[in-house]
Amino acid sequence: MRFDEWMNTEMDVYRQVAPVIMLILIGVFFWRDRAYLDEPDRDKLYHASMLLCLSQVKAFAVLIVLGLLGILVYAIGLVAGFWQL
Repeated sequence: MRFDEWMNTEMDVYRQVAPVIMLILIGVFFWRDRAYLDEPDRDKLYHASMLLCLSQVKAFAVLIVLGLLGILVYAIGLVAGFWQL
């Protein structure tokens, strides 16, 4: 298999899997934060707004980390491809 064919198949797999992983991670963060809203002794409105802000920050951080991991995997693929030449 040539390097360009290998990179195309690898990138197809990443294109299909990455959005699913991002949605699962963001869903886990939102679901975890929602569980704290059932505590009766706190100010619900303040707590909900703080959790929403934290969830957005976490989701943005996850997107940045996944983007950096994607760049790292792409760079490793390029280095491995040039090494095979």
